Amino acid sequence: MVVVDDDVTSTTITTSVSTTTTTTATTTTPTATAVKINIKCKTEMDRKLLVAAIEGDIEYLDSIRRSKTLRTTVCSSGCTLLHWAAGSNQVNNVNIIVEYKKSYGRTPLHYACRNGSLEAVQYLCLSPYCHAIPDIKAKQGVTPFQLAIWQNHLQVCQFLTTSTVGIVPSIDFNDFGCGAIHWIGIAPKHRANFTTTTTTTNENNNEYEDENNNNENDNGHDLLPLIKWLSKQDGINFFIKQRQGHTALHKAVWGGHMSIVKYLREEIGMFDDQQDDAGNFAASLADMANTTRHTKIGVYLRQHCSRKRYNSLQILGLTASMSTKSTMSESTLALGKNEIRKAYLKKARQLHPDR
Repeated sequence: MVVVDDDVTSTTITTSVSTTTTTTATTTTPTATAVKINIKCKTEMDRKLLVAAIEGDIEYLDSIRRSKTLRTTVCSSGCTLLHWAAGSNQVNNVNIIVEYKKSYGRTPLHYACRNGSLEAVQYLCLSPYCHAIPDIKAKQGVTPFQLAIWQNHLQVCQFLTTSTVGIVPSIDFNDFGCGAIHWIGIAPKHRANFTTTTTTTNENNNEYEDENNNNENDNGHDLLPLIKWLSKQDGINFFIKQRQGHTALHKAVWGGHMSIVKYLREEIGMFDDQQDDAGNFAASLADMANTTRHTKIGVYLRQHCSRKRYNSLQILGLTASMSTKSTMSESTLALGKNEIRKAYLKKARQLHPDR
């Protein structure tokens, strides 16, 4: 039982605390002991929150889950809601406060994974005091693993997929149907190119990626270890589309990562022959982006990722036999109009009825 007086600044709470009394050598019987707790707090809202934490009012605390007061409210002694809930043995309330989601419904584990804080990730997942849920979903179904992929934190991804934690990349999707193969394609430029990307400071002293920086090495090369690791995970399918019809190639092109585009073509065997729901091929997205990086990607796509062009070259005998990954040799990729014309004339002479 909890009794609260009407004084906003000084709240007296009487609560029942279970104790045990031995009745036999093997049996204990719980009895209730009334304990008075004098809580001093500043505002009516603080009073309500503290009482809810002590009483176990799950509905009230859950209704303000997004409010920062869930973490900032303290009594005059500096004790938070978490202190009072834990001290009152209100385990469900403790869980609500610990799993407090501040931004976009993201938990501490989301932020630790996003920022590559491996030790924090390990502690949150493995510590008996945290009980973080590894595959917990935030707003729009975003998981900690997806954020780790997006920010190119290979070690965090490797840890999350261990048997101890149990994340399975092939079934980890958000509400838009985007999985790891899509997230890696839209990795921020500075996370895709550790050693070459420069940042610029604007008038508000905020750093941002300089899209006018045309360093030819800003091609996403630092994403290669992650995508190579990802390709070895059980059940990973680079050809699936998300709900807007985007493939991994669409995402990599929009992200401006030439290294990933080439990997998808030369190692995975992808062609730019799939349209999204708006009718766009990946090359169309490169045109829309209209930067130096994207222009180069658009040229590459039209020369080397066209299935029609590849099939035509194959008929002309200009491609090596397709391997299991449908790769093309460097000499084939470098073919120009003159070589193609010569091969066409040779083939025409061989097949022409008047030869």
